[in-house]
Amino acid sequence: MDGTDFAHYLELLFKKQGYQVRRTSSSDHFLVLERKERIVVQIKPFKNNVGIRSVQEINRARDHWMAQKAWIITNNFFTAQAINFAEATDIRLIDRYELFDIVMYDKYHLK
Repeated sequence: MDGTDFAHYLELLFKKQGYQVRRTSSSDHFLVLERKERIVVQIKPFKNNVGIRSVQEINRARDHWMAQKAWIITNNFFTAQAINFAEATDIRLIDRYELFDIVMYDKYHLK
């Protein structure tokens, strides 16, 4: 699955979970989710671990989109620097294991 397909899949998944979903940019794979609060999501389909630069980007995007929360979703993992910065700035990192759990929950609970 390429980056565009991955972003589209997550867009459909979040809609199924009751979010209003907007894609902000097809090249950077940002989504804005809205339900009770606004969440900006950066989608990172990487072959390597996601680094601190991505966490810095989503931190700026949270301010730009006036979101209450910021998430990064990857099909891989995060570097230690990225994890430390995310913890310090209250950014949720969703790695391949948590993504698998989300997908499985969707498969068996959201009909």
